[in-house]
Amino acid sequence: MIATYNASGPADFLDVFRKSEDDYERLTVLAGTRVDKGLVDISARTGYSLGGAKPATAHARASEYYQFDWEYAQTPEQSSLIASSWGNNYTYDVASGGFSDDNQMSIDQRGFKIIVQAEAAEFLAPSGTQVLFGATVKAVNHSRKGVQVVLSDGRELSADYALCTFSLGVLQHDDVVFEPELPDYKQEAIHSMVMATYTKIFLQFPRKFWFDTEMAIYADEQRGRYTVWQSLDHLGFLPGSGIIFVTVTGDFALRIEALSNAQVQEEVLSVLRSMFPSVLVPEPTDFYFPRWQANPLFRGSYSNWPPSFASQHMDNMRANIGRLYFAGEATSRKYFGFLQGAYFEGLEMGTTIARCVNGGPCADLERFAEVSFPALHHAAFTHPATDNHAHPILRAASRSRLLFEGVFSEASGQALMQDAIHTLAGRRATKQLAKLYGLNDGTSWEEVKRHRDCIDWEDLCLLCFEKAGIESVLVDDGLGGSGEWVEGYKSLARFIRGDAKRIVRVEVEAEGLLEDILGPYMSPGAHGSFNPCRVVRSFETRLAGILSENARDQDVVGFKSIVCYRTGMDVSLSGNMKEKEDALSELLDMYRRTGRIRLAHKPLNDTVVRIALGVAGDYEIPGDTDIRLTKSSPAHLQEIIEAFPKTTFVILHSAYPYTRDAGYLTAMYSNVYLDFGEVFPFVSAEGQRNVLRQVLELSPTNKIMWSSDGHWWPESYYLGSQQAREALYEVLAESVRRGELTEEEAVEVVQNALYRTAEKVYRLQKREVHVWLSTILTIAVASILANLVSAQDTNLNKVKHAFEEAEMLGARCWNPLNPTVLLEVNYLTAKAGIKSLHAGGNMTMEECCPPSLFNDIGNPGLGPLVIVFTDPDVYSQEDPGITPALHFLSGHHDFNPDSGLLNTPSTAAVAPYGQPRPCVPSSIYRYTFCLFKQPVGFVTQALVNSTSSRNKFNLADFTLKADLGEPIGGVFMLVGPDL
Repeated sequence: MIATYNASGPADFLDVFRKSEDDYERLTVLAGTRVDKGLVDISARTGYSLGGAKPATAHARASEYYQFDWEYAQTPEQSSLIASSWGNNYTYDVASGGFSDDNQMSIDQRGFKIIVQAEAAEFLAPSGTQVLFGATVKAVNHSRKGVQVVLSDGRELSADYALCTFSLGVLQHDDVVFEPELPDYKQEAIHSMVMATYTKIFLQFPRKFWFDTEMAIYADEQRGRYTVWQSLDHLGFLPGSGIIFVTVTGDFALRIEALSNAQVQEEVLSVLRSMFPSVLVPEPTDFYFPRWQANPLFRGSYSNWPPSFASQHMDNMRANIGRLYFAGEATSRKYFGFLQGAYFEGLEMGTTIARCVNGGPCADLERFAEVSFPALHHAAFTHPATDNHAHPILRAASRSRLLFEGVFSEASGQALMQDAIHTLAGRRATKQLAKLYGLNDGTSWEEVKRHRDCIDWEDLCLLCFEKAGIESVLVDDGLGGSGEWVEGYKSLARFIRGDAKRIVRVEVEAEGLLEDILGPYMSPGAHGSFNPCRVVRSFETRLAGILSENARDQDVVGFKSIVCYRTGMDVSLSGNMKEKEDALSELLDMYRRTGRIRLAHKPLNDTVVRIALGVAGDYEIPGDTDIRLTKSSPAHLQEIIEAFPKTTFVILHSAYPYTRDAGYLTAMYSNVYLDFGEVFPFVSAEGQRNVLRQVLELSPTNKIMWSSDGHWWPESYYLGSQQAREALYEVLAESVRRGELTEEEAVEVVQNALYRTAEKVYRLQKREVHVWLSTILTIAVASILANLVSAQDTNLNKVKHAFEEAEMLGARCWNPLNPTVLLEVNYLTAKAGIKSLHAGGNMTMEECCPPSLFNDIGNPGLGPLVIVFTDPDVYSQEDPGITPALHFLSGHHDFNPDSGLLNTPSTAAVAPYGQPRPCVPSSIYRYTFCLFKQPVGFVTQALVNSTSSRNKFNLADFTLKADLGEPIGGVFMLVGPDL
């Protein structure tokens, strides 16, 4: 509990205090939202205002002060929204990796120093000569050869390395001279952060006369004036001590440091007398407060992150200068302002220096010579990425099977061994990998390889994927001849936070099938029984079946064709049977001669692509195409793209060197996307930037996505990510400087390229289903037709998957849905004609007006049937809980073999059609149609009639009591506002 007071004495404003807790919670949520969207940082005050919190009374201001200033020692106006929120989460929120949500006060009379002393006792010699007490540093001279420290008494200390743990305030006040001066980037970082002041004022009285709670809040008209009080004369602390203290922060704390003790004491006593007007408040027997800002060893209490402080500033704050390193709570990105921040930073930097001293890796820490576009930089280098095209990595036992130079070059033989390292890509990769491994600048390629060989394979993989920032990866595991010495695609999941999904290389599936089909004809005697026409038909039918089975696999997210490697991108729209037969005969002859099948016969390759595109369109999974030179311009794809409008095409590898052609296709066709991968790390940095510039010349920025093309070595994933992020930042920063984009728009481009577009195209997360559907709302009116398609229809799996993905049924309806017929609901619209819904679709309220016709087309012999139309998401002011509602219940639908429709029943609907009307006009609500076989006793059911309440309708309960059994078909739709 907490007591509340104002200038008139006790005042109950706990309701205002509780609202301040909610306001702060909303503040942290808003911060997380801005991080997810890549928006620029703002002040916490702006965040409060956006959340609707605008304290206008002394009570509200005091409550807000308790929630915010009392923690950060500065006002919301002076503090970063994002940094203050993550500082809170990393310490207090267990779900975010924090320690505990408890905010405890230490009353150990030994003080915090006991922790330091206990730690030091483990390694300090008993003589204590390793530590100089009472010594003050006057100057620090540093160079690449070592560090010299000059003390105020004239003594000099020299060392190969030094760790500077001065407080931020000391560094800001120039109390110590650095020679040479700290570089501009370091000084900018130091002076961009704020050293806040947090002061506790202690009073001891002969007896206790105050509140019995642990704490109290005093609401003064001046915000922050002696607001937060704590009693130490309390059970669990120091009962009987007569001690109470008040905390002041920020500018008010600086103000009292300029006053005398007597002046401060008089002000504090005047507040106590206002809080307790009926008590004769005595003079204190003791009075004390520290002057943190004035103390030259501290110059404040702890650091606070202002809105203008960028993440690059933090990197520069931490960065070493030659052999001089820096640590402290102010250098901790996660725990700035906290004791544990100083501890962890000291531990990390001490470990780094120890490696240097012992001859191990000793690379400079990251720094930025210039801090610009901080929001864009943060998004480009920290936003999680979905790697939309990669390959497996080597098994640990096979790590030396291939030349490591292949990580940055596609050359082979002597060219790879002798020449590849002399490319700009090779030099750059050497520097970046040396830094990744913690090696010195200037480390040679041979030294990089020797050091790499000593790193445990599992540790190496974890390091590379962590630094790459890859959340999910889509793996083409069809890279030939590698099965026995690479890991399966699922194994990558242990290195990332998200999933590892599969992309099926269709030529590999086709070659495996051809080996099976042609196997019986391998012997010369079997040649006479070989019927090319029959074998072609068998191949086409079985390949479609294999690819359909792959498409139904939940781990498969796309098909990939390498037709351009084999026969070119000019895929024909139709196949000549004679050409396919001749190609198959040639393939059989090759199989007999070589014992292997390589599909490089244009009539067959084109057939494989056409079948794959058809299956991909049926199952709404993307098809990828690789690019190479001869007949490889994506312009050859135009006819195929137009012939398969339901298939999503992803053009891989930046379409290099036909990037502009691919960009044109993404701009002209809604079903074409462009992957800008593979050029990282095989092309020079300037070449990569030029490719990305070409990508952005025409391509809509919501239709480009990144991939590493990582393969064999985990470093290929790291280099692919790091170099792509650098190119994105540099190219987009150019556009921002020229005024072509705002920084916020550039951030959105980064998010789309690294994450959102791939998530949408490959439908990697359940939440994307709702977003995807809600973007295709159209306008229409009139009636509904419901159709049934045969139980053998391959789209049944798609319906089931869509219901599961959209979580349409769940506990309030029926779960799971296992359809045996495909229910098709058609709304007859004035503008678009018949609008069909299968697995799901979108409607507006206007489109859902009462139908003049409601029919079903079904399998012969099926019927009678029952149709139930429900809304699982009802919400109203009267009933704030979310409960399902019934919109339509009708039985006696019989199949008409002449019309192919289910006849409209002669009997009235049990519950007439109720037009979907989402309770909140701006919201999108879910609605489901379920189809059941009608049981014999349905005609006499009394559970529902035309006058029954439509609300709180439990479909699962109704189907059980009415003996309907499981639904045999279903459709869902999302209904939103009229457009």
